Amino acid sequence: MTTATAALTTEDDFLAPSTVLRLRSALLRIHHAAKGLPYRSSSQAEQDREKVWALVEPWITLAESRLQQAAGSPSDRTRWEECIAGVRRPDAEGAPVPPLVNLGNAAIRLLHALIEAEAGPDVKAITDYVRTAVTNGAYLPGTRLAPGRIAAELGLSRSHFSRIELAFQDLRGEGLVSLSPPGKWWVTAQDERPVQIAALLRMFIQAGVYPPKTHLPSLVPLARTLVSSAPDVTAALRTLQNEGAVIRGAWARTTVHPAPPFPVQPAADSHVLVDRLRNGAASDADLSALGIRKTCKRAQDWWRARISPDPTALERTRHCLIAATVHLIEQDPDDREARSRLRRAAALVPASTSPDHLWRTACLAAVVLELLDSTGGSS
Repeated sequence: MTTATAALTTEDDFLAPSTVLRLRSALLRIHHAAKGLPYRSSSQAEQDREKVWALVEPWITLAESRLQQAAGSPSDRTRWEECIAGVRRPDAEGAPVPPLVNLGNAAIRLLHALIEAEAGPDVKAITDYVRTAVTNGAYLPGTRLAPGRIAAELGLSRSHFSRIELAFQDLRGEGLVSLSPPGKWWVTAQDERPVQIAALLRMFIQAGVYPPKTHLPSLVPLARTLVSSAPDVTAALRTLQNEGAVIRGAWARTTVHPAPPFPVQPAADSHVLVDRLRNGAASDADLSALGIRKTCKRAQDWWRARISPDPTALERTRHCLIAATVHLIEQDPDDREARSRLRRAAALVPASTSPDHLWRTACLAAVVLELLDSTGGSS
């Protein structure tokens, strides 16, 4: 495979080296202040805590800008959110302050991330590179993916390994790569439907569609929602159970684990999701009940027959389904089930370059049909 280093060069490669020098200086001073030696008095620990805050707070603005730049990578965005939250002062007066060691570790993690981000491609660029290699056949199904291999192909150093791992996590959310113990990444075999279903359910949990401690739908409705066979869904649930994402019992419904082994975002506000979907909605979609059902049937027939439609037709269908989602949600925006379906629809809307674009469009059609049926089948 040809190296794509030049294609991944970013403006960060040309930032003044003084930024890195100042970050390293602050990092060394935080290491010294956060040693947390047992013999330190509480007053000394408080002074050192203030030193750590004084050293790290000037860098929060830069970290927030990195957070904005990470919009294209869910894993990278979560990392920056956690880094920033770990070093903020308590908002309320009298609120508990973090132990010095915890604050020091959080500050060190934030500064390390900022230093790494000062050069080389971001997580989204690495994700795009690996995704392209998978979809064009350069990485065949079942290929072992190691950070060292990707770094070598891109001419990167070991300092980029953490970003490569985050890229792998994003690709796992798309069902393109799989993680097996002990921490080995592989290109997913495209006929492994349970793996892809597990990836989509994992994404639903991460996006707050199914929050921790909540029940997943029972098997038949869930299979209908995912436009997949019950055996494949069962196998996917078994995968999630083995990795500690869900809890399954012999006679009980599947429940999302209280502490899944991956970051979980709080459920987004319904108005925000509607506005986000409205931006991708077709303005001239047929929003009659019959028109909506025809659009849904077309999307699901394509998927069931594994037909590769014209990309323009597929994209048009997706925009019409988005318009139908917004239209039906606005009929009863306060209904709890409608809000749940809205979160699922927002998580399903795929990029047109996504390898599972056709499948996700069929799943989006399933959501729209549920919304339409909940209104009595008329709109």
